[in-house]
Amino acid sequence: VTPSFFLVPVPLISNVVTASISYRLTSKATATGSANYAVNEDTSSTVSFTSYGGTLAFNYILTRTFSLIGTYSYYNYNSKFLGDQLEFDRNMLMLTLKATWN
Repeated sequence: VTPSFFLVPVPLISNVVTASISYRLTSKATATGSANYAVNEDTSSTVSFTSYGGTLAFNYILTRTFSLIGTYSYYNYNSKFLGDQLEFDRNMLMLTLKATWN
């Protein structure tokens, strides 16, 4: 996870950890979870940011063509740029109806 609003012409040193797991609940239902953590710093100590978050999703097959997916995601961003600090959280909840045909 890296925010895309920094324009600094120096190399960034990034350390990122990501983990995910998927578990079949029934023949039609699957649960998936993922988490990530990232620390990024530039070589001149001008900018640094830390982010972490996770996602939990449930997928249910309704018919051969349609499936229903519910997803919750949380992310936290904390950045420092020239001495100023910015931190914000992001919560997302999605419900998706997916159609697949061959």
